[in-house]
Amino acid sequence: MEKRRYKIKPPEVWTQVRKDYLSGLDAKTVAARHDVTEASIRARATKEGWSRHPRSEAATPAPQPLSPQDAADLSPENPNDPAALARAAAQASGRALHAQDFAQARALAALAETYRKLADRDGPGRAARLTVKNAPLQLVFDILTNEAEAENRFAMNTSDKSDWELRGQYWQAKQKLTRANDEWSEAQLARRVQLDRRIAALEDQLRAAGLDPVIEREQDRRISQGIDLYLGTWRGIVTMEEWEKTLDEL
Repeated sequence: MEKRRYKIKPPEVWTQVRKDYLSGLDAKTVAARHDVTEASIRARATKEGWSRHPRSEAATPAPQPLSPQDAADLSPENPNDPAALARAAAQASGRALHAQDFAQARALAALAETYRKLADRDGPGRAARLTVKNAPLQLVFDILTNEAEAENRFAMNTSDKSDWELRGQYWQAKQKLTRANDEWSEAQLARRVQLDRRIAALEDQLRAAGLDPVIEREQDRRISQGIDLYLGTWRGIVTMEEWEKTLDEL
């Protein structure tokens, strides 16, 4: 019997051999199709780890480096939030599974589980940031109605230097608001003074011409002199004394 001469096949042939073998064809059929021996197929399958059962632990290759997409997913906006990291790792694991990269999928799934445990340990309250929109209404009420306490918290004449820049921003905003209110009050006061002077000058002209000024109603006089206050249609007219008493309720 003549001994068969061994032929060296190019890489593209062995690529097709591997594809046919993994598709389920037996070694004998693959060998005949590509003019190679069954022994060489089995030897190469053993050496390179060919397996028709990708989920087999024995044939599991080492995890590959993260793809650019997976690396981006594992870098969320808040890298210190375990819950966000768990979601990112789970998404990357799903893509690896879809690509049949089972080792990478398992590694990322394990990473996601680790981050989930960290998130559960920290609790939802630590990861969630308290904002004006989600803060309890009682807390918002207490802050808005206790200006003195707020000023104490933002005090800068203290040894506590934490949030120093934020404290400065608070006082800058407060000074701007106070200045705007003061300027508006001064403008309204100046307007009232000019109107009073104008009215007095017109009355003097009427008297000089031998005419009597329009008689002012008592109610209007009391309001113009600040004895009474007109507080709108809801409260009407009250005396200054009555209004000052309501300030004690604030």
